Amino acid sequence: MQNFFKHYLFLIVAIVIVFMSFIGVANWLIDPYWIYRTVEIKGVNKIKPMFRTHVRMAKANLVNKIKPKGIILGSSRSGYGLDPEHPGWTVSSVYNLSLPGTTIYELMRYFQHATVDDSVKEVVLALDFFMFNGQRKFESDFKENRLNADVNGNYNFISGFADIGATLFSIDALKASYRTLYSQNEENMFLDNGQRSWTSYMQKIERVGGVRNMFHKVEREYLSDHWWFSSCRRYEFNESESNKSTFRYLRTIISEAYKKNIRLHLLISPNHARFLEVIHAAGLWSIYEEWKRQLLFTVIDESKKSGKQEFRLWDFSGYNKYNIEKVPLKSEKNKNMRFYWEPSHYKAELGTIILDRVFSSNHFSNAGRIEFGNILSKQSIETHLDNIRKSRTFYQENNKADILEIISMAESTKDWRSQEKCKQLIQKGLHP
Repeated sequence: MQNFFKHYLFLIVAIVIVFMSFIGVANWLIDPYWIYRTVEIKGVNKIKPMFRTHVRMAKANLVNKIKPKGIILGSSRSGYGLDPEHPGWTVSSVYNLSLPGTTIYELMRYFQHATVDDSVKEVVLALDFFMFNGQRKFESDFKENRLNADVNGNYNFISGFADIGATLFSIDALKASYRTLYSQNEENMFLDNGQRSWTSYMQKIERVGGVRNMFHKVEREYLSDHWWFSSCRRYEFNESESNKSTFRYLRTIISEAYKKNIRLHLLISPNHARFLEVIHAAGLWSIYEEWKRQLLFTVIDESKKSGKQEFRLWDFSGYNKYNIEKVPLKSEKNKNMRFYWEPSHYKAELGTIILDRVFSSNHFSNAGRIEFGNILSKQSIETHLDNIRKSRTFYQENNKADILEIISMAESTKDWRSQEKCKQLIQKGLHP
């Protein structure tokens, strides 16, 4: 009887091993998260729909595979807009490591992850206002243990094993493989170089009924939620738990770039002029200006500490030719914009102009082109901010219908910007 149970237990263990091996091999071959880069067969697994929902895991692992010499770090704005294959790069291979809805802490950690082995020599860091909100929570797919470096920059020896179980031997991975097999009529939302596919955003705009409706959707989201994230708190640079400034994470990036001799390009992402009006309507303009001052102060201070030349900080925001592009009317459902998808995300064509300026190259050729972007300095910052305010007055005078739309949206969403009323709405089961 004892031998029977031994044989029975052995049989069960063998079946489990065979079953898990089958799952592992199947997931490895289909590679639903696009991290093993095994074999890609058109109509079988070439399209990777699950990459989008696991982008932090996928990109962290792909950096280990590709080992790029250059990276782009930022939010989905730089994810859509900045091209790793722009001719201005001084290194041979570049990957767009931008993360949707990210924080400056996450960008610091992914910078440490990609640069821990000193292979990265050039970085473009695209900075956005929302990243520095200390009240912002991490996205659910952000995991520290999968990153090659710990928070102090020391090598994490177990990082390579962090996602093996989840990507090869889990039921979720098997479901993802199944979804991959049956989604081959779709299009990849990311290119091989990490940049977001433009086709996906075109489809999104079509679903909401045109560009102006997409503008309204995004503007309303920011007025009611995106700067507060359902926490019913005001925007603050200090983190709620530590009460320390989020700018210290930017300091770490700059400091480590100096130590590793990385060529670091810093830029403030552009937004459409309507988005700047949304910042005004939300009561955040003075904080937004202070954010720019603090960015510059951080750059200058870290330069002094290192004894090296300042990294240039470019500002591509403001009311200029590109950012005041006319938004199609509601009736013009099939009309697209040249430089913007919606007020928050710019197109790759504008991204090319940005990188032309940052790299001081001439890839973009257009007779109507104007100089775009300003390098911020201690001497110029206040004049620069004042010029933006003056340009805003001109924009308001010439775009009264747009201003009225934003004022109306701000009025209809004001309860979400009141801490007390916001909590009452959430207690009622309502959400922005």
